[in-house]
Amino acid sequence: MYLSKVEISIANSNHYSRIRGDKTYELSNHLGNVLATITDRKLGFSTGIKSQSLFATHYQAEVTSATDYYPFGSPMSKRSVFDYKLKYGFNSAEKHNELDNLDGLDYDLGARFYSSKLGRMFSPDPRESDYPWQSTYAYFSNSPISQVDFNGEGDYYDKEGKHLGKDRNDDNKAYVTTLDVIDKTKNEKGETDWEKVILKSKLLKLSNSELNIFANTISQESSGNKLESYGIASAINNLANLKGKSILGTLQTEGIYGYKDGGNNTLYENNSEYGMGAAINAVTGGFDYSYGAIRWDGYDFAARGFLHPKSKESGIDISEQHLKFFKEYWSDDRITKNSGGQYIEFSKNIWAGRSSALSHYKNGNKNPNVGMVLYKSTAVHGGTIFWGANKNASYDVLKITTGYKYNIAYPIFNLDKIYPNEKAYWKGL
Repeated sequence: MYLSKVEISIANSNHYSRIRGDKTYELSNHLGNVLATITDRKLGFSTGIKSQSLFATHYQAEVTSATDYYPFGSPMSKRSVFDYKLKYGFNSAEKHNELDNLDGLDYDLGARFYSSKLGRMFSPDPRESDYPWQSTYAYFSNSPISQVDFNGEGDYYDKEGKHLGKDRNDDNKAYVTTLDVIDKTKNEKGETDWEKVILKSKLLKLSNSELNIFANTISQESSGNKLESYGIASAINNLANLKGKSILGTLQTEGIYGYKDGGNNTLYENNSEYGMGAAINAVTGGFDYSYGAIRWDGYDFAARGFLHPKSKESGIDISEQHLKFFKEYWSDDRITKNSGGQYIEFSKNIWAGRSSALSHYKNGNKNPNVGMVLYKSTAVHGGTIFWGANKNASYDVLKITTGYKYNIAYPIFNLDKIYPNEKAYWKGL
């Protein structure tokens, strides 16, 4: 049974009319790609005994378009049915069909136009100096399956890190606001008054590019646990404040592996659910989920224990509770998987309490921290243990001119028997 468009009217002084089938809904995937559109009209069908009757046994949505996309957004031939009245498609971007005169090949991203047929922008990126390692015409950093480009730039986020839109100003600024603030500024056509939104939004101290790099680095450092992501963001922010550096300067100069392993990207890859929310929480003065930490470690510390550079070169103090939680997370299977089989179990060379720095050399130079304990555990989230500066001993970390030493913390075990290949490290040679 196929029902034609139905006009609904209410006969009173306030006339109301609605035509079923004129309103459409877009069904999108995680990248914002519009895969199908349906109307507000339902189609009735009869099956079984009543198949020849006028009574419907079930209903289906009226589908007006369906599209499968190639990775860079070009619609697949013979697998797409178009409705040329629809404005949006790949990445939820607005279609712009004047150049190719074909539906779904070109898009208006606000800052620039994009060709899904070529997988390239039509003009150079106005911020090409932010990423000299790739083509200024590249789209999605050439990773369209894992990344989303928000209108070419991206400005507004909520406090959980969800991108809410951009104001089309090429200023590389990032704001925190709410969807309610944006919705209240919209006119009858649904257009947002971004000048009013700005007045009720918080401008971040980071540029939008720096914010995305921060979020990507957190994502690389974290296993995906929410508290872990938020703790890492807090620790990076604490380290930046301690060293008097910017967030970007801290990521670039403090040996943070996540930055080198893919975090140094100005487009937010969203490869960790909580990366952006964690970054925003840290830079807006939110709760410190690291509890004052400035460093952190993961599986490498779980596998190596006191043979880890942080213990050997700086000294650590780990509480029984933190060690318990850390060990519970790092099962032997997880350590084997993360190390590629290099390690097969949680280190037996780790226990609660203090382990002073024993290595006499650090980065090829004489180690000034021998006998000291500079770091103290502050928290464990997911697979990460967090370290704060031991304020009683930390001239190297907190720039205090005085310090104190512990004696060799655990001199009773036989180095040759337990770790013969690491004996030189433990003696500080």
